[in-house]
Amino acid sequence: MNRNPVSIYSTIVFDLHPRIKEIIDHLNNEGQIDLDRNGHPFLVGVDRQGSNFLVNIARNNRMENFVVNPRRKADPICSWKPEDGFVRTGGKQVVMVTGPDQNGPKRERMRRTFESFKRLVDNILEG
Repeated sequence: MNRNPVSIYSTIVFDLHPRIKEIIDHLNNEGQIDLDRNGHPFLVGVDRQGSNFLVNIARNNRMENFVVNPRRKADPICSWKPEDGFVRTGGKQVVMVTGPDQNGPKRERMRRTFESFKRLVDNILEG
């Protein structure tokens, strides 16, 4: 049986309550939550308990949680001490994707132009 937690953030991010997403984003921006291998916040689970939500995360390579009532403006109750000094090192890996040259024709257009030219030459040579 696998005991390693799995991040479910990318699976449920669009179904998260806006208040919970706001708190997770804040923790992520402050470096207070670990990242999964894809660079997303390491969210392990969200359980509703009455009118509150218990949110399980990975922080400093340990399982932590916070309790929040989405209808109240009160700060979440965290299982860790804010003064413990933990700040995540590193961050999301930035991937640079290069697009087509903006000054020249696009690859698809170049291929179509070459194929059109080839057909034209073949028609001339056949005729």
